[in-house]
Amino acid sequence: HNLYMEINEIYENILDELKKGHRPRVTLSDQQNQEVIDDLSSFKNLKRNLCIICHFRTPSPAFQKSLINLIESNEKGVVELTPFIMEACTRHFIDYQHQFGEPVPPAFFKALGQFIKRCPKNLLIYPLGIVESLGGKSVYFKKIISELNWGFQSIFSKDQRQAIQIIERIQSFWPN
Repeated sequence: HNLYMEINEIYENILDELKKGHRPRVTLSDQQNQEVIDDLSSFKNLKRNLCIICHFRTPSPAFQKSLINLIESNEKGVVELTPFIMEACTRHFIDYQHQFGEPVPPAFFKALGQFIKRCPKNLLIYPLGIVESLGGKSVYFKKIISELNWGFQSIFSKDQRQAIQIIERIQSFWPN
């Protein structure tokens, strides 16, 4: 029974649990963790591995470097996975901070800022959700957010209207 099959089974179990309306929480062996990290680092099985790390029982800094690399990359197919990537980042940066008191690393702020600049408008609600969860620290993104260019089309797009609403909430954290 090889590692790849084990990880696929974990993924299948998560999907089954989600279909049943459950919130699966998984724990991997060190070897499985390393396999997932290696795959993420080489952009392999992204959807599967992101799904798995989104459902970790305990957030872990072990995935932070891989996640930063993902959001910094221009690798084809990464942008479509924005919702999953941002969920994984929430789990392993934000939840990790809340659970263990470790500050979110500056490298993540920097990478997220660059990602917001090139993120398609219809997917901005996901990274902006993370920025909103940072509360007062969201001020780091002030310049980037103020430079987002919405254009006329945004009025007609539900996702973009939501993104604009999130920005308005974020701005309420900032000193005038």
